[in-house]
Amino acid sequence: MRLASVVALLFLGCDLSVAPPPPPPDPNTIHLGFLAPFSGPSAFIGLGAEKSARLALKEINEAGGVNGKKLDLILRDTRTGLPESPSISVAAVNELADAGVVAIIGPDASANVVAVKDTVVARGVPLIATGATSPAITGLADNDLIWRTPPSDAVQGLVLANLIRRDGMDGLAIIHRDDPYGNGLASVLRTGFEQTGGQVLAYVSYPVGKFEGFEQEVEQLLASGSPPAIAIIGFGQDTAGILRALQVRNPVPRPALYGGDANSGQLLIDNTPPEILVGMRSTAPSFPLDSPNYVKFAESYRRTVGEEPEYEFVYDAVYLAALAMVQGRENSAAAVRAHLRDVSRPDSATPVMVGVGADEFMRAAQNAGADLDFQGASGDIDFDMAGDVTHATYVVREMVATPEGLQSMVLERVSFP
Repeated sequence: MRLASVVALLFLGCDLSVAPPPPPPDPNTIHLGFLAPFSGPSAFIGLGAEKSARLALKEINEAGGVNGKKLDLILRDTRTGLPESPSISVAAVNELADAGVVAIIGPDASANVVAVKDTVVARGVPLIATGATSPAITGLADNDLIWRTPPSDAVQGLVLANLIRRDGMDGLAIIHRDDPYGNGLASVLRTGFEQTGGQVLAYVSYPVGKFEGFEQEVEQLLASGSPPAIAIIGFGQDTAGILRALQVRNPVPRPALYGGDANSGQLLIDNTPPEILVGMRSTAPSFPLDSPNYVKFAESYRRTVGEEPEYEFVYDAVYLAALAMVQGRENSAAAVRAHLRDVSRPDSATPVMVGVGADEFMRAAQNAGADLDFQGASGDIDFDMAGDVTHATYVVREMVATPEGLQSMVLERVSFP
């Protein structure tokens, strides 16, 4: 870990230990649960996401906290990417509920959100997912307890399909993780690609937890010859394994490569031969570039953490939980559940627009009871009746060779609606 990161974590008071014990009851502190991977193949997500969560807490507490009390986090490790992650997440939700949290921030993976649904409903603790994008989450019978700050892949799949078609590809082979994330995004991609006149030549799934030995799946992708394009809907480590098998197979002509939001990061770069990764394009939920609230978040993140900003969906989730309690004038799970939708969108002709930062949170507290409309670092939230956001911005990225090595470069941003 870089020295700057260590210093920043100490400054923020971060506890990076796995599954720390619940703190003793403190009448002056409100506990938020935080579910993220701190070990396993996706541990980098938890370490980065916690920094954004801690930054939001720091700003809220500087504004006087929530209804006069400070906020803190209780961490639980999900080990995302491993087959046992969903069951670990279920146990973690029970532990967090026992510890008295008023809301849970996370988890990052769709499979974990689907797995914990019944437990969340039984325990009555609202959950704001920060990386779960499967369309299956929209229809969960969750008693208005499951929400998410990133948009559904019902949109991303169409963005990716349109990108591939716009690049001139009329044939596509798809390979995907066999879990709610992979199945959901791949299904929307397939439908969107076919609706625009393209032909899906192969549609292959692989089990969660598989990182090597993709020779059979690659042969299935190439059963009709080398397709114009291949889309890989996976996480970084398994996508790397697929690409290594594809490089060994060496189809001619070489297919253009595409992916979704979960397979464009450093883990993929570190585990894939650069010669096959160059030129791969992907889509991912992002933020509106000209948003003043994103700029404010980014400047605060750089100043406090000393790194480039990330995980704005986590940052916004913490703010939303805190604002819901302010609006309800009560620090409880019931207040979070009852007021999340209220504070996320304009419900009158004269809403009080609330941005990010200690000054904006203090202003929200002064206007509790009015029509608060949170404008986050990730953009407008505006939760619908399913707990989904109704505005979305996506980036299109491409793997580019630079003198410093491979980098995932942003080509463009696409906004919906």
